[in-house]
Amino acid sequence: MHRWDGPRACPKYFPGIGQERRSYWKLSCSSPVKLTVLAAVLPGTGKDPLVRLAKTADADGVYPLILPGLDGGEVVGHFQLFDEAAVDAMNVATHLLQVPESLAYLLEAAGAVALERAGAILESRV
Repeated sequence: MHRWDGPRACPKYFPGIGQERRSYWKLSCSSPVKLTVLAAVLPGTGKDPLVRLAKTADADGVYPLILPGLDGGEVVGHFQLFDEAAVDAMNVATHLLQVPESLAYLLEAAGAVALERAGAILESRV
């Protein structure tokens, strides 16, 4: 069980996601919004990263972004600077996109105004 206690805990039960559908997580933290964000990212924690950044620069002086595989991995991009935090964020975002329930929790945490504005932005792009 994952638990995060804030100064004023507000416990909430979230249905388990993926293989844990039959169970419930009891989470608590200092605010309902943070709690919902935690429920969104929790299913992606502890999983293998979807992409990783090479620890050393290649011959061109850039850091390869690697999609791991059985054959060692495929280079799918390059970073000018070594930035593991950006790659970690990419992995979190990708996990959110792969689990619709997680994405729904994140959108719920964003709130109505953010959803309305995001909808307008998306509408202008399509």
